[in-house]
Amino acid sequence: MNAKTVVIRLSDGGTATAAEPDWCRGEHDVVDALADVLHDGQEIVARIHLRGRTFEALQASLTQQPFASDPAARRPYVSALIDGVWVRLDAGEVLEVAAALEAHAGRLRALGGELAGLGRT
Repeated sequence: MNAKTVVIRLSDGGTATAAEPDWCRGEHDVVDALADVLHDGQEIVARIHLRGRTFEALQASLTQQPFASDPAARRPYVSALIDGVWVRLDAGEVLEVAAALEAHAGRLRALGGELAGLGRT
């Protein structure tokens, strides 16, 4: 984190100044309380292009809630949308998700190979 700061707008018309990490996109909504402040990094998403359509899977970004009542949320974490639920992940859990995706990709390749072997490509 550097010495960069951001002015947060509060719903009651007030403002607050907060330190802002380098990775934050700098887009902050008006919040009711400082505990609602979120720092969000650039979102990554798996985009799957099929038959002229684009599907999105597994959104993730760095996130931090610097004024949260939960001390764990005050430290940066990865916020990921998994099975329709936003999940807070630490570094080890991010690696677990990546390993699960790699294993799943292997199973998908095998399934595609099996389908091709049936003559249905």
